[in-house]
Amino acid sequence: IKSLNSFSFDGLFKLIELDFTYNYIVYGDKFVFRHLNSITGEFNQLKNQRLEKLTSFMFDGLYKVIELDISGNMIREIEFEAFNGLFNIQRLSLFENKLEFIEKESFKHLNSLKVLFLDENKIRELKDLTFFYLKYLIQLSLMHNKIQFISSKAFSGLFNLRTLRLDNNLIKSINKFILQD
Repeated sequence: IKSLNSFSFDGLFKLIELDFTYNYIVYGDKFVFRHLNSITGEFNQLKNQRLEKLTSFMFDGLYKVIELDISGNMIREIEFEAFNGLFNIQRLSLFENKLEFIEKESFKHLNSLKVLFLDENKIRELKDLTFFYLKYLIQLSLMHNKIQFISSKAFSGLFNLRTLRLDNNLIKSINKFILQD
């Protein structure tokens, strides 16, 4: 399988398990997982594929998924609305990809997210309000990136953050107000 097209699994309302292991999927269209509300818990079927971008509404339909692991891909871009529909997600793993930047709107619909892993990407800077919509985030890991600059408002809105990992980056200085809101 090289690509997943819109509504590929339409009509499989009672499907509770989906396995894409060893397929090297490069592309996933919007609404791929539409109507797969029976899949619950952990969804790691897109781990270690070859995805290059996360398209808008790609995960719409995975309403009951709590953990999503899309690490080990080649993701360079997260389109606006890519995570729309992941209402209950609490843990998102995006490590070992090729992300260079993160747009403010990238995580807009992840209202329940508590843990976010962005380790081992190529992120160079964190702009104002990058994580603003992640009100319930308690752990954020950005280890082993190429971060040189962090805006003074990059972490604004993270009122519940307890753990911030910035190990092994290229940061030269941090503004003293960076963790204040």
